Amino acid sequence: MTTLNATRWTLFLFGYWGAAANAHAQNLLQNSGFELPVNDNPLVKNTQTYTVPSTIGAAWHVEGGSGAVNVFQCDSIKDLHKTDGLMYCPAGDGTQYLSLSTQGSKAVVWQEVPTRTGGRYLVRFKVAAANNPASGITSTVLVAATDSVTGQPIGSKPAFPIDPKRNQKGNPLTWTPAEFYFRAAAGSTRITLSDLTHNPDDTSFIDGVTLEEKPTRFEINKNVMFLGLVVLGFALLYLIVRRRGVRA
Repeated sequence: MTTLNATRWTLFLFGYWGAAANAHAQNLLQNSGFELPVNDNPLVKNTQTYTVPSTIGAAWHVEGGSGAVNVFQCDSIKDLHKTDGLMYCPAGDGTQYLSLSTQGSKAVVWQEVPTRTGGRYLVRFKVAAANNPASGITSTVLVAATDSVTGQPIGSKPAFPIDPKRNQKGNPLTWTPAEFYFRAAAGSTRITLSDLTHNPDDTSFIDGVTLEEKPTRFEINKNVMFLGLVVLGFALLYLIVRRRGVRA
């Protein structure tokens, strides 16, 4: 192996590690913004109802207690509320979003994704509200990660949509971002979305749910150090073989 070839191998290994590191930043959830299927029914274009049990697209499952959830579409949903002056737009991402509280049900929406056991993951999402909470109770959206094998929770984040009492009628939806980290306990993890108060009050909207693998700086540096040792080992082996060849 020549010095030039050794250099090329070193650059290749570092390039491969860099590509692997970038792969961690990819969103692992499908249909994160509930854009599919598109609400195209001409009679109810603004709303699509999903009863238990059903699926939203091919990824999100609607199960759990009795009831249903809705997917609203902007700007069509605004036409439904012209008389009361409440604003149901814009969506947090794209044109559609999920309402967990419209039906006042106990339904849970979930999606299962492959994960790396022991890997560190980041869940991000946005919540909003378009109405005053029923009975003065503030709605709570709970996003949780559970071990698909044991069903045990391994991370969660209760999120509180901004109280619309602070927003006058006619104002657009205010989306509040939230996030949490967890360590995967198995080769697959279930991400669940639910409304803890079960009030039919349109105060538990959610959109833009993403899941990314996020190793810590220590883990990244550990990988770099390991790769450096591998490259150093190859370099030392090359020098030993070359020196023996010269002596021969």
